Amino acid sequence: MISKRLAAVRRKMSDKGLNGLLVTSRQNVFYLSGFDGSSGDLLITLDAAYILCDFRYTQQAQQQASMFMATDIAKGIYNVIGNILSHHGVTHLGIEDRALSYAAYNGIR
Repeated sequence: MISKRLAAVRRKMSDKGLNGLLVTSRQNVFYLSGFDGSSGDLLITLDAAYILCDFRYTQQAQQQASMFMATDIAKGIYNVIGNILSHHGVTHLGIEDRALSYAAYNGIR
């Protein structure tokens, strides 16, 4: 089920000209990954998927969201996101505009 949802998201990303997507709303994180922790975001590229969380949730994320690479954000969420985007050559990142604060948007930008 999760693999079909992830494939559908990637098709939609391609259709919209995106090569990355940041998912921050709790409902969508759960729907796309199965992770039900109270803190964690998804970063999806066309060839990889990450669940970004702090050390308290990495084990839970690995167990619940096996299609996603659990990634500790101890070095700072914006640094981690930037490194992943750079590593995958992401130039067009989609965001959930109703779930991401302006301050977070600026931090990522």
